[in-house]
Amino acid sequence: MTSNPLEDHSLDKYRLFSVELERLTRRSLEHLGLDAKSMDRCKNFFALGMCYWLYNRSSEPTVRWIEDKFKNKPLLVEANKLALKGGYSYCEATEAFQVSYEIPPAQLTPGLYRSMSGNQALALGFSRRRKAALDALSRQLPDYSGFRHSARAFAIQRLA
Repeated sequence: MTSNPLEDHSLDKYRLFSVELERLTRRSLEHLGLDAKSMDRCKNFFALGMCYWLYNRSSEPTVRWIEDKFKNKPLLVEANKLALKGGYSYCEATEAFQVSYEIPPAQLTPGLYRSMSGNQALALGFSRRRKAALDALSRQLPDYSGFRHSARAFAIQRLA
């Protein structure tokens, strides 16, 4: 049986805020005439707007991303932008959040930096060096009584 961390006191050392994301998101979008399911899909942007307020971040890059992502669906552009602004405004208006945080940019030495996801790294490894990629893959597999080695051998046979 699993327990609910909101009820089992395992989070007592943290300061938690209960926010009715679904209700607040729907309320901020009700004038658009969207169905409930479409409005509920915007609640992540409402939560993101709250994060932007809590960490003193600009929402402008996300607004540009929304406009690009949903450029062929103007109603969704408007809904997601309103949800984002709604979350930000909720934090400004409520007295529950008395503190916001600011994380300064990292001080990096000048140079060329690359960002790579795990999927990109795996694909690069497969395309450049199969053995190195398979070794990396086998290290990611759980070690259940020889499962790692049999899965690695199977992967090597399949790719060889």
